[in-house]
Amino acid sequence: MVSLILSIILIGSSNYKIMLARIYYQNDEQRLKILQNHPDILAGNAIQKWFDVLIDEKEYEEFKNMNLKIEIQIPDMKEYMKENARIFIDFGKYYTYNEMKNEIMQIASQYPNITNLDTIGFSWYNKPILAMKISDNPQMDENEPTGIFTGVHHAREPIGCSICMDFIRWLCQNYNQPGGAGDTATFLVNEREIWIVPVVNPDGYVYNEIDPQGMWRKNQRDNDGNGYFNSNYDGVDLNRNYGYMWGYDNWGSSPNPPDETYRGPSAFSEPETQAIRQLCNSAKPQVGINFHSYSNVIITPWGYINDYPPEPDKTIYLAMADTMNDYNGWPYGNSSATVGYTANGTSDDWMYGEQNQKPKCFAYTFEVGSAFWQAVNDTNIIIQQIHQTRPCMIYLLYRAQHFVNIREKIYVDKVHFKKGFVTKDPFKSIPEKILSNSKIYDIMGRKTDKFDKSGLYILEDEKGNYRVILLK
Repeated sequence: MVSLILSIILIGSSNYKIMLARIYYQNDEQRLKILQNHPDILAGNAIQKWFDVLIDEKEYEEFKNMNLKIEIQIPDMKEYMKENARIFIDFGKYYTYNEMKNEIMQIASQYPNITNLDTIGFSWYNKPILAMKISDNPQMDENEPTGIFTGVHHAREPIGCSICMDFIRWLCQNYNQPGGAGDTATFLVNEREIWIVPVVNPDGYVYNEIDPQGMWRKNQRDNDGNGYFNSNYDGVDLNRNYGYMWGYDNWGSSPNPPDETYRGPSAFSEPETQAIRQLCNSAKPQVGINFHSYSNVIITPWGYINDYPPEPDKTIYLAMADTMNDYNGWPYGNSSATVGYTANGTSDDWMYGEQNQKPKCFAYTFEVGSAFWQAVNDTNIIIQQIHQTRPCMIYLLYRAQHFVNIREKIYVDKVHFKKGFVTKDPFKSIPEKILSNSKIYDIMGRKTDKFDKSGLYILEDEKGNYRVILLK
């Protein structure tokens, strides 16, 4: 295996050295210039205004000529992977596909009363796409609130598999056990139906076991139909292949097969996305997380445009994200607000946006960590990332039945206030032009219907101005 990998490295397919670089932008004009070049974007951060990209020496010069700040993270990816080839052969501390398959089958055998292991589809290379249902009556549809969690839409993002497998083990091992974890797991198993798909993209994942760089992203569709796999042309980005707003534009996905964000010849052209569609249409989840890496952000719809779903769902999305932020401190928002680019044909947009064949599902993307293979040699990093994500999975499953209790909210620490009022009767003291059509929030920022007692309130007028109201 080592000799095979090293031979592929030494042969190479590019005349240019491939490097991992972080490119900074200062404004939208620079951001769009970067995106216009369609580099292989590994991650982005809209707050700190950077993209991590794989570029060759020619592309480096092109970006340099745009007067952009560029930090070289890894100057030669081939040499880097050559030096670390032994670690990547078996994915180090991450699961390989076969390790995942063997363990999930063992768990199904050990906990038959609360698990149902299902093959929801097959990849192009006929590898099973495995999904585990965890519930107290796993063979039955009990019409309980349902959640879905997936990993490895993108083959070079192994942390999703680790997080999914941990949650499977945690639920099964703690079911009917004493203590707080036991109480939580028992409630979730008894009162919810939980579907977990650790590896959505088995072909691409397995390919990274022999890929010299471990950086393959797409599946292994034979785009040119020549009967063999060509890494310079084949494969579809599964997270651009879902049906809702598929191919909306060529910024959020690509029509060109060689590109990393190639969306495929048609919506749901791929067996992997078809499998997730069939599962969602039958299981009808209300909440979900699709795990990716990296950037440490929580992403809501919409991906295809820089906007959010209509109210009250925007509030529900952001309020739940705000609570999950308490567990890990990660920024949240739509794709443009978090990673700095749009993406169409994504799992989240479809899970929420398609509401004819199934109910809407409040699905999020979690971009976990600071590198694709960050923990390849360090289990402690995986444990830390599990502790940042497992509470969020638990929280969403609790919330799956109680969206109606989530109220519209503002974030007080981010609001700029105009001059306020101190009054006994706001309807007499505050001018009508300010009070009319205004929204009222309590001091925690939660929307309320009225001034119902003395204390502090926040008033938002129809122009978006905020004022503190003290009722005496």
